Amino acid sequence: MKFKRIVLFDFDGTLFRGDSTKEAFFLLFENWFSFILHYYLFNLKGIVILIFTGNALVLAECRRRVLLNNKQTLMLKFRYLDKANIFFESTLDVVKKYVKMDLRVVIISAGYFEVIEGYIADLFPATIIANSLLYPSKNSINYERKLEVLYERLGKDIEIMASYGNTEGDYAMLNAGQEAFLVDSFGQLSAYARGNV
Repeated sequence: MKFKRIVLFDFDGTLFRGDSTKEAFFLLFENWFSFILHYYLFNLKGIVILIFTGNALVLAECRRRVLLNNKQTLMLKFRYLDKANIFFESTLDVVKKYVKMDLRVVIISAGYFEVIEGYIADLFPATIIANSLLYPSKNSINYERKLEVLYERLGKDIEIMASYGNTEGDYAMLNAGQEAFLVDSFGQLSAYARGNV
């Protein structure tokens, strides 16, 4: 029964300082010129579509392909990465507290499974629910979709003890937690006011 009791964490901006996909690009391409070239200029079509239609799927697909094509290099770089300052200490401490309490930590994110796994390796055990670099994403795991995918993967009989998020894309999962907390851009936690949609 212990693993039916879970705590939910968004990743980017909640546990991780910033955008993990963007940081993965920077980790891969290291200097600013290469980073800007690969993250922005080579993905200009996706950026234009996002600006004019609000649809981020083309941009996400362009970036997914770059990360997939460089996956082995990226995994190697994760192995030697100094992880001291890439997480908010406040939420990382909370995760470690829950792990000691034998609660199942679940990270649910619109980011990429392989990227998140690379960042959290050797830090704490977690179930990761996210998009994969191996498959094109037709539906980002965000907003209400976070709960849909959570229940598809873990079943509807789970008990969400607490939820942590940082944007309106997390409101559905925050509303589902017995306790819920918002994380601001400095990593400060505050109680979430229920009812946001």
